Amino acid sequence: MRFVDHIYDEQMIDHATVKIVLPELVTDIEFIPPYAVTEGPREVLKTYLDTTGRTVLVYTATKLVGEHIKDFTLHYRFNMILMLREPMMLIAAFSAIFLCLIIYVRLDFSIFKVSPSD
Repeated sequence: MRFVDHIYDEQMIDHATVKIVLPELVTDIEFIPPYAVTEGPREVLKTYLDTTGRTVLVYTATKLVGEHIKDFTLHYRFNMILMLREPMMLIAAFSAIFLCLIIYVRLDFSIFKVSPSD
């Protein structure tokens, strides 16, 4: 992936900020830029069904020209079993709702018992 891409010929960018959003619960993040960039503070982006939030890497560079169009390298570890966490949360929530509904329907809330009339 490139830090800056070609927009038009003989471009010059005075200041560029790039934010990279990583999956939730990644570890061992290693960013290798092709040239000197400044790392900003890491941010956390929370979206729907996120519990801890996604890591956002912030990098800035100044005075970029066409020769700076090079790929950077990003390595991180992600446990693939964690991809099942959000679907399992939804399954557990719906199962709990249906279980409560089943229990509610089976309970008898009447004050008087109605005896069968002959």
